[in-house]
Amino acid sequence: MSIRPFTADDLAACVDLYIRVYAQPPWHEDWPHAAALAHFKQSSGTPGFYGWVAIEAGELIGVLTGYMKPALSGSVFFMEDLFVAVAHQRQGLATKLMAAVKKWVERQHGLGIALLTMRHAPALAYYHQQDFTEHHELAYLMWLPPEKPAKPRKAGAHGQ
Repeated sequence: MSIRPFTADDLAACVDLYIRVYAQPPWHEDWPHAAALAHFKQSSGTPGFYGWVAIEAGELIGVLTGYMKPALSGSVFFMEDLFVAVAHQRQGLATKLMAAVKKWVERQHGLGIALLTMRHAPALAYYHQQDFTEHHELAYLMWLPPEKPAKPRKAGAHGQ
């Protein structure tokens, strides 16, 4: 198994792995190929983008991506994605990818790594084990538009 920088040639395999991994528990997400491709095209096109891939026997089995963003007193690496093929999970691969990004951030004289994860997801405990701490002064906020009224269904429509 080797870890190397993400390249544009990794995009298709990255998208396919992303779709397979996030279809599994605990996420159960059904990503259309076009949406996953758009996600990674935008991510990899972000200024300061950097990523790492884990390869075994010519197959992409793990990915970590994000971007370095300048701040007032230095730059912070904002991690966007970290995922590992189901058959390779819980074998230390995510930790090896994380070690690669930590070493890179240190070489870049970065201030650290920031990320978002679901509070009740197993990943939160993993990030705590990796010495991440929850920032006591920050809150994650999100605005959602009001729900639009449902359109009336025709008699006999699916679901009635």
